[in-house]
Amino acid sequence: MVFANLDWTETKKDLDLPDIFNIPAPDARPNRSIISPSNLGGSKALSGDGLDDETAMAYGTLVHELLEVLPNSQPNYWTEIASKILKTSSLGKELKIKAEKEAREVLETQNLIHIFAPTSLAEVPISADIGSYRMRGMIDRLIVKDGHVQIIDFKTNRQVPTSPEQCPEGVLRQMGAYALAVQNIYPDHKIESFILWTKIKDVMQLPHNIVTDAISRSQYLDVKRTDS
Repeated sequence: MVFANLDWTETKKDLDLPDIFNIPAPDARPNRSIISPSNLGGSKALSGDGLDDETAMAYGTLVHELLEVLPNSQPNYWTEIASKILKTSSLGKELKIKAEKEAREVLETQNLIHIFAPTSLAEVPISADIGSYRMRGMIDRLIVKDGHVQIIDFKTNRQVPTSPEQCPEGVLRQMGAYALAVQNIYPDHKIESFILWTKIKDVMQLPHNIVTDAISRSQYLDVKRTDS
């Protein structure tokens, strides 16, 4: 085997590097504390709601899951799909039947059909910096169109407020956190917040100033009210 005569002498050559290679890296930012929009303080229900906290949470979880999954299939498959979902719940038979009935009635209510249309987004994970915290949550439904973003949250409360001003403080703070986070993502859109009260099968729009005032009252966040 024949090798060519190679010169292995080390040579140095100046390279023209982009400026970014000559800029020191910025100091690492400390990790922000993580907080959930549902844990900002304040009551989540009006007095006399009827169910104990554990049962109410299980009932709400079941209705939410039904409202998330059933719209993805034709109504003639709903019974089969719902039966599988109900088997995973710890609720008693009577409450399971009630939850399925409630979810079906919501999905079949004419003025709510648009919420579950294929163009809406279901179970949207969201993360944003709010005050000194990192907020992470899940929005039940999000509709983005024509310069507007509609945030829809499902609530299964047995006692339903008759006006936004009567909404439990914890619900208003949760919606305020969503609104501020979504505004960070869609700064040029008008943000609108809605509660879908599953018991009465109706939506309630929450004025932007009400939810942002509520989030500013939370002792966990240092945020300023914004208008949209």
